[in-house]
Amino acid sequence: MKRIKHLLVLGIIAMTGLLGACSAPEKPLRVALLEWPPYELAFWAREQGWIKPELARLLEYKTPAEVTRAFASGAVDIIAVTTDFALTLSDQFPETRIFIVIDASNGGDVVLSKAPVAGKQDLVGKTLAVEAGPLGTYMLTRFRDHYQLDKDDLKVEYVDLPAQVENWRDTDVDLTITYEPYRSRMLALGATEIFTSRQIPNEIVDVFLVRENLIKEREKDLKAFANAWFRAVDDLKQGKEELFTFIGERESMSADDIKYVLNNDISVPDYKQNLQLLKGEDQSFFNGLKRNESIMLKEGMITSNINHKALVTAELIE
Repeated sequence: MKRIKHLLVLGIIAMTGLLGACSAPEKPLRVALLEWPPYELAFWAREQGWIKPELARLLEYKTPAEVTRAFASGAVDIIAVTTDFALTLSDQFPETRIFIVIDASNGGDVVLSKAPVAGKQDLVGKTLAVEAGPLGTYMLTRFRDHYQLDKDDLKVEYVDLPAQVENWRDTDVDLTITYEPYRSRMLALGATEIFTSRQIPNEIVDVFLVRENLIKEREKDLKAFANAWFRAVDDLKQGKEELFTFIGERESMSADDIKYVLNNDISVPDYKQNLQLLKGEDQSFFNGLKRNESIMLKEGMITSNINHKALVTAELIE
């Protein structure tokens, strides 16, 4: 009898060890990113060893549409998008959550023209290229508002961002809605800015999105990712020259141009500022969301009001 009990105990120990050995470690978080200077801070964090391979894989996508499709299908865990995309996804997937404010565009998103524009009379009948999607539609709406244009005053054609510079150079398009680094490339070709996100403060804002279930399942890893992100932001705030060089090489821009853009055209909030924005102590972020929502509802880009307090969470950085 003692021998049988002994064998049973050994069997239980062996099974426990086998089950432990079969438990696969957590897969790295899959993070979807586009070409945009502030997003490069995640790659800088990886370069410094703050985002380790076992924590997260940084995946580079070409267009916002690809990023949102990947998020909708569950192919990625975290995405970096503008708040208009966040509202669109929240409209479709109520479990969507904003957990970090990446930046506010104060000139990084623009409408460019090949000819000087003094007013509405110089725009009627022109052809405008824009990427299909919430951000392009939003910027187009605010541009029309600014110049008091009717919808049929412009001929609109849809061009994905990676093809915009070539389209600008090789076609008769008159106007383009774009953002960095494509903005700088077209300015170098002689483009003129006629409308920028500086004229609509706190409306073009980038955020990190995640699903509610992942917050519950991977809270520790998401907090580690957030910590690495804010370490990179600290390097930006300290003005580290090697950071500007790093981002410039990745964005095909000079370090000086990157420094100018990140100091003048794009505002990146640090940890303390993020807490204030996400908790509503600084109302500018929520006011921008409300402005986004009202315009998107009017344009039929979303179908219903969004619960902003449910959409935004500070729990992963508190």
